[in-house]
Amino acid sequence: ELEAPSPKVAARSDRRTGRVRLAPPPPNRSDAAAAKAAEALGDLIARLTGERPPYLSAARAYVVAATGPQLRRLAASPLVRSIQPAPTCATS
Repeated sequence: ELEAPSPKVAARSDRRTGRVRLAPPPPNRSDAAAAKAAEALGDLIARLTGERPPYLSAARAYVVAATGPQLRRLAASPLVRSIQPAPTCATS
């Protein structure tokens, strides 16, 4: 998991009218930095596992099947915010 998603809407209130206006937030330089970090992390995962993992842009996360040593290397990377186990599905 990388950084948390950026806000999609910014609310501004007009003191004269008391109305709230919703607008896209101003461009954030961290969005470009987050995209660059996501690409770098994808490259690292591909080097470790031999495969380019799927990237979930809404969650800003990669889905990876990794061994214990690969997980240790990923966890040591400053690009990784957290590692979550995938939910398992029971089969009947």
